[in-house]
Amino acid sequence: MAESLAGSRVVQKALMRPVRLVPLAFLAVITVGTLLLLLPWAHAGEGSATLVAAAFTAVSATCVTGLTAVDTATYWTTFGHAVMVLLTQVGGFGIMSAATLLAFIVRGPIDLGFILVAGSMTLALLVLPTVILASREAIRAVPPSIREGSLALGATPWQTIRRQVLPASIPGMATGVILAISRALGETAPLLLVGATTFVTFDPQPFSTDGYSALPVLIFEYAKQPQAEFRELAAAGVIVMLIVLLAMNSFAVWLRNRYEQSW
Repeated sequence: MAESLAGSRVVQKALMRPVRLVPLAFLAVITVGTLLLLLPWAHAGEGSATLVAAAFTAVSATCVTGLTAVDTATYWTTFGHAVMVLLTQVGGFGIMSAATLLAFIVRGPIDLGFILVAGSMTLALLVLPTVILASREAIRAVPPSIREGSLALGATPWQTIRRQVLPASIPGMATGVILAISRALGETAPLLLVGATTFVTFDPQPFSTDGYSALPVLIFEYAKQPQAEFRELAAAGVIVMLIVLLAMNSFAVWLRNRYEQSW
C-alpha cells in the first residue's frame, strides 16, 4: 500500500512538471524505437543493425531532426520503415507538446515577453516536422543506382550526397518548406499562449513589447464587432488568407512539376 502511494506521488509530481515529463516521454519513445530497429528483420542487410544506426534513426524519426547515421532509403526493410513512420506519428504529438512547452518557456524562464520573435520561435518548432519529413522523403526518392554509380566512379560518400543526392532532392525540399509555411499561415493556438491576442491597429516590430497578432485572430476579433465595417474587414481577411494559401500551394505544385526529375 505504501509503495503504491509512493508511486502515485511520483507520477503526480512528474505530471505537475511538464518540463520534465516531455523529455522523459521522448526518451521512452526513442528507447522503444531503438529496440525495434535492432530486430533482425528491420535491417536490410545481414544480421541486425548497429546500435548507433538504430539510435540515430529513432532520434531522427521521433524528434524529426533529420539526424541520421545511415542511408535510411536502403538500410532498412519495410518493417524498419514502418517503425520509423510509427515513431514519426508518435513524435508528432510530442512536437505539438514541445511547441506548447516552448510557449510556456518563452513566457516563463526566458521571459521574452509578448514579442513577435516569441511567436516566430513557436511557429518554427511547430512546422519543423513538415520540413524535415518532406526533405527526408525527397532524399529517399533518389534511386539507389544514382548513389551506387557515383560511388563506383570514385566519389566519396560526402561527394555523392553533395553533388548527386542533394541537387536531385532540392525540389522536394523546397515543396516541403512552402507547405510548412502554408500550414503556419493558419496556426493560431500556440500563438495565443505567447501574446497573439492583441487588437492590433499598427505594424508590430520584432522586439517591440507593444503586442502583435495573427491574421486568424484578427479575423475572429473583427467578426465579433457589431459594426458592419469590421465584418467586411473580417471577410476580406478570409479572402486574403485563402488567396495566399492557394497561391503558395499552387507554387509548390508548380515547383515540384517544373524541377522534378524522372529516373
